Amino acid sequence: MAADNLAPPVEIVADERVELIDRGTAPPPDGWVSRALYVGEAGARNWLGVVHEPTYALRDPNCYNLGANRLAAVRGRHPATFVSLGPGDGLNELELIQTLSGPGPGKLRYIPVDISLPLLRKAIANLRPHVEVPVGILCDFEDGRDFLASTLRRYGHPPTFFALLGGTVGNLDAGEQRFFAWVRLLLGAGDGFLLDIPLAGPDWTPADEPRLKPEAYTSAFRRFLCEAIDRNDCDGAAAVFEQRVELSLTRDAATGAEVILVADRFRRRAVLTFRRYRWEPLLSWFRSQGFAVEFARSSITSDRDKFGMGVVMLATR
Repeated sequence: MAADNLAPPVEIVADERVELIDRGTAPPPDGWVSRALYVGEAGARNWLGVVHEPTYALRDPNCYNLGANRLAAVRGRHPATFVSLGPGDGLNELELIQTLSGPGPGKLRYIPVDISLPLLRKAIANLRPHVEVPVGILCDFEDGRDFLASTLRRYGHPPTFFALLGGTVGNLDAGEQRFFAWVRLLLGAGDGFLLDIPLAGPDWTPADEPRLKPEAYTSAFRRFLCEAIDRNDCDGAAAVFEQRVELSLTRDAATGAEVILVADRFRRRAVLTFRRYRWEPLLSWFRSQGFAVEFARSSITSDRDKFGMGVVMLATR
C-alpha cells in the first residue's frame, strides 16, 4: 500500500485513565510494575533506546529463528484484522503484516494497542505505509480489558489475529492466569493469538542467567529501569543501578517458569519481572486453560541449550 502524505491522521481512541497517566497528570496505579516504565515521552524514549541497541537480540528476526517460526505459525491464515498488543515501534511486525496482507491493498486492518502514546504513534507512522490502520488504541491490555474489547468491536472485522511479541508475555505484571482467562473469552471462531515465548533450556542454570547479574544489564537497559528507581538521577544510571537494584529468582509452580524479579532495594518495591518458561510445561498449561495449541515451535534443539525462544499460536477449542 503506497503511503499517502495527504491522508488524515489516524484516530487514537484513548482510555481516559491511561491517557492521564501517560501525560503525567495522574500517577500509575500500585499494580503497575513494568507497565509504569513505558509511560510518557521518557519511558518511550528509554525503551526505544533498549531495542535499538546493537546487542538487543530480539530485534534480529534470525535470533532463535523467530522470524521464520512466526511466519510458519501464520501460514494459511487470512485474518481481516491484526491486533498488536504492545507493538513498540511496530517494525518487528512488518514482515508478518506483509505476509498476512497477501496480494493487493486493503485486505488487512492493523490495530496497534499500547500503554504509551509516543510508542503508539511511532508504530502507526512506521506501519501505515504498508497496511490500513483504522485506529490506534491507548489502553492497558492487562487491566483495561472491557475498554479494549468494546473498541475492537467498533473498529475490527473478524476473523481477528492477535499478537503479543518480543517476549512481553514474560513481563506481565498480573501474571498469566488472569490475562489468558481474558484471552480465552476474547477469541472467537477463526481467531488466533500469536506469542513469542522466552525459554529456559534444559541446560539453563541460575549461574547462566544474565538477568540475575547487575553487570550484564546494558547502559540503555539501566537507563530504562532507572526511571522507576530514581528518575532524578538517570544521568548516573550505572551507579544508581548498582547501588539500588536487587535481583531474585523464584519458580512458578503452575507454568514451570523461572521468575526473575528486579526490585528497588531502598523502596522495597518491584520494578520489572522477567519469566523464562519451560517449553513442555507451558504448552501443557495452555491446554489446561482451555486453549487449542495450533502451532508450537521452539528454537531449543539440544539438551545443552541454555536459552531459546518459542512461538505459539493459540485458538479456542
